[in-house]
Amino acid sequence: MKSMAAAARSLTRAKDNRNEFTVLRRNVESAEKAYDTAMQRHVVSQVKAVRVKPTFACSIRQPFRADFPTQRSPSTSPCRWSGNDGAVSGSCC
Repeated sequence: MKSMAAAARSLTRAKDNRNEFTVLRRNVESAEKAYDTAMQRHVVSQVKAVRVKPTFACSIRQPFRADFPTQRSPSTSPCRWSGNDGAVSGSCC
């Protein structure tokens, strides 16, 4: 009788350990998914941030031409930023 009770306790402990392992494995899978999602959002955010910045060519001063004004006000600039996607229409320079 004692050996049956010991075997039952041992079996119960093994089932409890298996259940605990299953829960921990699901927690790891959930954490991995959360990490992958966060990393993907970070990369997308970085790409969008880079696309919004003006190009180097736009920051270079053009050679002086007498028939072309040297200073432009922001309202007369042909460079138009669309904002969200970072696309530029017109010429920045």
